[in-house]
Amino acid sequence: MNKHFRKIPSNILQRIEEFENDFIVATVLSLTEDELKKPIFSDLNFKIENGQVSFISEYVPNILKGVYSRKNIDGYRKKYHDLPQVSKTYYAGQKPIFGDFTKGTFSQYITKMVIAYEDIAPKEISILVELLETQIENNQTHYIFKISLSQVLNRRMSDFEDELFFNINLLQENIGSVNVYQSSTTFDEFLQTLQVEWELLPPGEIDIDYERITRGLRGLTPQRILEIKERQKFIRDQNPILNIYGKSGMLRYFGAKFSDSLVVFENTRYGNALYILFENWEELCKLTRLEIQNRPSDQYIKIRHYGNWQQKTKDIIDEKRPK
Repeated sequence: MNKHFRKIPSNILQRIEEFENDFIVATVLSLTEDELKKPIFSDLNFKIENGQVSFISEYVPNILKGVYSRKNIDGYRKKYHDLPQVSKTYYAGQKPIFGDFTKGTFSQYITKMVIAYEDIAPKEISILVELLETQIENNQTHYIFKISLSQVLNRRMSDFEDELFFNINLLQENIGSVNVYQSSTTFDEFLQTLQVEWELLPPGEIDIDYERITRGLRGLTPQRILEIKERQKFIRDQNPILNIYGKSGMLRYFGAKFSDSLVVFENTRYGNALYILFENWEELCKLTRLEIQNRPSDQYIKIRHYGNWQQKTKDIIDEKRPK
């Protein structure tokens, strides 16, 4: 693993001071054919055939690459030990009335005091790869690449330093080289590319639904295919009124609508959690992907895929679904 930054390097901050507009975290590398084969570039899948280089032009860093790659996919919890503790309510499952399931069940919630915290939503930042030019030096070919992150930054952002710190460590962790460059793309134009393209359709044949979810995806392993099908079937078995399909860059979302204020969705990337949202669907559909992931915590429930996640999800759907 490449060494992380413990603080933002001074040369990075000095360059940013000279920028007038938005900028990106990126690096420009000159790589020989031998250097393209280094393990650090394995995710880029460099190949040279007949003098032409091919590679993956966009990908979300693998969760196994390091701590920032994991946070980029799963999100993380930021704790504030210097602040007063806060109360947190946990869903404890369905319990029998007076200890007797024959009398029915009720939803039990437990509230206790915990360290103040903030849940940072997954960013799902992509790495973008672009071949700038090819040069010949001393009878050896050098391939000049621009490797950048998909998030556009601006000093006017309220959490600018936190976002910059995260970005430089994410690129350092995956590529081993970091710099910053002004961007010709405006912040608003970039956000438009992050909007999820939603499609709502009545439940159809399960194989057709699976094809809609995975259309255009590459590198699906047998295990991943099985997981997607199992999760798709689970959501389908809850009898939604509409199925949901979505696309945002390299990611594919799928889920279901149970009412205008009850939507369940997740995406096809390994390890991600399932989200239950209690917002009006028409309003949700207008938001960018990052805005969806930054909804206030009282407007959604996040359920990670481990333990009895299916039963928890079913209980909440049954409780919140209109009778």
